[in-house]
Amino acid sequence: MISFKFHEVLQMLNQYKNGNIVLIDENAEDGKAELELSSHNLLFAISLSNKNRIKVFKHQQVADWIVIEFMDNEYSNINLHIIEIKRTITESSWSKTKLQFKGGLKHSFLLKGLFDYKIKNIYLYTAYVNVRLHTTNTTNPALLKSTVGTYQQTSSVDWNNSQIHIDMGTFNHKKIELSLNENIAKGSYRLEN
Repeated sequence: MISFKFHEVLQMLNQYKNGNIVLIDENAEDGKAELELSSHNLLFAISLSNKNRIKVFKHQQVADWIVIEFMDNEYSNINLHIIEIKRTITESSWSKTKLQFKGGLKHSFLLKGLFDYKIKNIYLYTAYVNVRLHTTNTTNPALLKSTVGTYQQTSSVDWNNSQIHIDMGTFNHKKIELSLNENIAKGSYRLEN
């Protein structure tokens, strides 16, 4: 079995941050954002920008950041946090976000395979400024239907729930509302167990 030491993997990554407080960002021209995450546990945040993306995956849509929260001093038990930052949530951007979560999960599981971590919990987060997702008056009636089987029909109804289903499973989903300040969306969030 091939194994890597933590510092060897860090050398492969172009953008990461660690500490009890990490500032993650989105530098897209259509929506710059900064989100400060904090925890009493050590955090290790990995950007999934084009430079850090694992190119062997066929699925190249990925979330913006993976945050590993180390739950013990041996660094063997983790909570996994996958974060996508959007300026505005619409029907189409919410559908795309769920695909990006799937890509973020695949990247996370590959990193988990490089180390011998035990994932205790997986959380998905959407950080946003505006929501233009109206489940009751949508023009697309398919968005109001529950999903059946393994094929995931996009459903905006799950935006209002605390869990979302993508074809890799059902996961806890948390929304983080950001404030617009000088054309940069900003916010902070404390990760709680």
